[in-house]
Amino acid sequence: MSRRSPKKYHLFLNWLKKNYEKFDSKPQVSIVPDRYISMRLSGVTKDIIIMVYGNNNIDVNVRTSSGSWELIAPFMSWAKPSGNGFMSEWLDTELNEYYATKEDLYATECFEPLLAWCNEHLVVNGRIGVYRDNGGSIIPKPQMVDTPIMPWELLQLIKVTP
Repeated sequence: MSRRSPKKYHLFLNWLKKNYEKFDSKPQVSIVPDRYISMRLSGVTKDIIIMVYGNNNIDVNVRTSSGSWELIAPFMSWAKPSGNGFMSEWLDTELNEYYATKEDLYATECFEPLLAWCNEHLVVNGRIGVYRDNGGSIIPKPQMVDTPIMPWELLQLIKVTP
């Protein structure tokens, strides 16, 4: 990572620098200036990629056998100024928690859940099942065992580790 993080991603990159060792599979970051950050995890198939579109919008995508990329796990949050801090616009107003900074809000609602998801689902012998629902939509879902998710049709199982 560069010493100077692009402003669009600086909160995420600063958080990643502090939390790098918490990832079971270590992140490898590529920055496409003014567009996004792509992140792959060491030891994880190249058919899974993490795209960071800003400090508050991160997607985990999987490439299917047809070559298309499908969203498997979104991590988003929107900071709304409130009083002396920020709250998320995604949460029910009765449940809103206030944060002193945007960094605290995004870390709690976006970055930490991404870390937990990666460590839980992108594991040795893990699988990503690619399904078609009744309407024909393609739906990727993590699965730890080769058990079908009803009523969806299993199209492909992608091994997490090559």
